[in-house]
Amino acid sequence: GDKQKAREQFDRALSIHRSAGNQRLLAGTLRNLGALHRDGGDYQRAMEYLDEAFNISRVIHDRNGEAAALAELARLERDRGDLMAARERAEQALSTFEQLRSGVMSPQLRASLFASVRALQELNLQLLMRLHEQQPEKGFGNDALLELTHARPRHADAMRRSYSL
Repeated sequence: GDKQKAREQFDRALSIHRSAGNQRLLAGTLRNLGALHRDGGDYQRAMEYLDEAFNISRVIHDRNGEAAALAELARLERDRGDLMAARERAEQALSTFEQLRSGVMSPQLRASLFASVRALQELNLQLLMRLHEQQPEKGFGNDALLELTHARPRHADAMRRSYSL
């Protein structure tokens, strides 16, 4: 149904962006295809698309694209059951988003970035709690509490800057 139609549209866009050479749009389309394949359970194909999206974003110095690809790779690793790899990807994405945040001047872009970071922080907390359930002796529960206490002040600060409060 709708997912098949979306896949067809993304495949068409992929072909157009590859031939036109627009690397930024190509990376975005690859990320979308990766997410679609992840949702459909085709993890190998999703990994191929997301790795390519990440590599293109890195080559063209698109830090936002890198962070978005890393976030989607974190979701993929979570869905595949590799919680440690998911956490590493989530941490890398959060670090990249954090670096981006300081240079964003537009309130609209800051708000968009804030929403991306918030969703990723939620994913990271979920991963830490699941890791704690599996390996309570490793301190993941403490890491989750630390992340939570650090995230709240960052959220308040980001909101103030986003809305010029």
